[in-house]
Amino acid sequence: DRQDNRSSPDQSPTTPPRTPDRNAQVLSQTSTATHPSAPSPTPFAHPVEWIETSYGGVLYLLNVAIHLGFYPDFTQPRDAGLALSPWAFLALVGERLAGRRLRHNALWTLLAALDGSDADQPVFNLESNPPTSLPETLQPYLGAQERDAPRLADTWPTWLDQLMPPLRRRLAIALGVPPRQAGRLLCCQSARIHFRAGRLDAHFNLNDHPVAIRLSGLDRDPGWMPSV
Repeated sequence: DRQDNRSSPDQSPTTPPRTPDRNAQVLSQTSTATHPSAPSPTPFAHPVEWIETSYGGVLYLLNVAIHLGFYPDFTQPRDAGLALSPWAFLALVGERLAGRRLRHNALWTLLAALDGSDADQPVFNLESNPPTSLPETLQPYLGAQERDAPRLADTWPTWLDQLMPPLRRRLAIALGVPPRQAGRLLCCQSARIHFRAGRLDAHFNLNDHPVAIRLSGLDRDPGWMPSV
């Protein structure tokens, strides 16, 4: 049996190939970037239409980014959001939370392709300028030394390094685990990801789905996102 939450019920994605161990219920998280007034998106550069990954929970970071005001959801289509693409944000924050092995995973290649990179050389566009400060919602989670440290970051890696300590603490509270465990609990979740121009669907096995993630609300369907 499959239980899917679809943001566009009238657009059913092609069902990916099934494997013998995929008989359990499946949770679907969908990010849909199509919109009647939007220009036709560039076709994905990734060579296949679906991947399997042990880092599927990295996609839950989209909801984290929306909550922090980094990217608008469907209710604020004209807001600019970060100059960094959401795909680069997922990859770079996901790597810091889940570990550098993410770079050798099919998800990293897919995110780089969605960011416009050559599939043979998965790199991300970091040429834009980062924000000059962290979001107000993370200020309560800064340590004393972090509050006194300079906040002007001139590169995305520097800004992301400043972002991670309070973000880990905030995720830890949401998930009910110590900060060191929060990143891997959220990000290291097996998933099958199906994608096509304008739509991405992530399928998770409900039998293995951590209750902590469900209770935190981070696995909700973000719906159509203007920035992707």
